[in-house]
Order: sequence, then structure tokens, then C-alpha cells
Amino acid sequence: MTRILKNTKIGVKISLALALPVLGLLFFSGYTAVEKYRTAHEMGRVLALADLAPTISALVHEMQKERGASAGFIGSKGSKFTKKLSDQRLLTDGTFEALQTAISQFDTSRYSATLANKMTAANGALSDLAGVRSQVSNLEFSIPKMAAYYTSTIGKLLSIIEEMALLSTDVRISQSITAYTAFL
Repeated sequence: MTRILKNTKIGVKISLALALPVLGLLFFSGYTAVEKYRTAHEMGRVLALADLAPTISALVHEMQKERGASAGFIGSKGSKFTKKLSDQRLLTDGTFEALQTAISQFDTSRYSATLANKMTAANGALSDLAGVRSQVSNLEFSIPKMAAYYTSTIGKLLSIIEEMALLSTDVRISQSITAYTAFL
């Protein structure tokens, strides 16, 4: 081996000496580019879901207020909170329509089946809202039963936002998302 290197021209020796570091640099650059692409793709998915978060949060907030007005209405046996409950239902309906519009434009095929299932579960619970409201208006619901519906539905909506934390492999982003959902 030493004899072969002695008889080799200096240009070839330099080329051989540089080949390994250049190959290492090319490998590292390629690996870094692939990682940056993966991170950008991941962040695009998180961003699309994050665009839903304010709309979901708004509906959660209005449903919490409707839960409170419904409790007051049931607790007073329909003698109080009639106007407040009616007004609150309109506000809830507005945010519900905004969420339905946002979800209709959301591409669930880019996400896991878990997210699609959570969205389906939330929509299923929300589809019961009209019936629940009717039972509240007719005083056919106890406060605990009514509150259980709203609390469960709100939980299903929040679970959609929590799914964002699972989309990112960046610990800082996941922690920020988790902190945001805890704030809600």
C-alpha cells in the first residue's frame, strides 16, 4: 500500500486526502437539508391546526357561558336567565358556524386518524346541542346532567387542540402548546 502511494502523483494524493472530508460534508449537508424539510413540513401541519385553535377556543368560551346560563335557567325553574340564555345561544351559534366553516376547509388527510376521530367525536357531541337546548328550555334536564353534556363536549373540543402538541417533535413547541391548552 505504501509503495502505491509513493508512486502516485501529488494531485491524486491531495484528492484522496480531501475526498473523505468532502464526502462527510456532503452527507452532513444532505442530512441537515432533509431534517430542515421535515421540520418545515411538520410546522406547516402544526400551523394549519393552530389556525383552528382560536375558533375552537371561542366556541369553548361561548359554550362555557351557555352552560352557566343554562344552569341559572334550570336552577330558577325558568323564571330567570331567559333572555341571557337566548342571547348566549345566539353567540354560541355564531362561533359554532365559524368552527364548522373552518373545519370544512381543514384537510384532515394530512393528519393521523386520531385527530380525525377527535374531530368526529366533537362534531357528534355538537350535533346533540339542539336536543340538549330543547331539554333545557323545557326544564327536562337536571343541572348535573346538563353540565355533564357541556363539560364533555368542551373536553372533546379541547382534545383537538391538544393534538397539536403531539404533531411536533420539537419539545419547546409541544410544551408551549400544552401550556396554551392548560390556560383554556
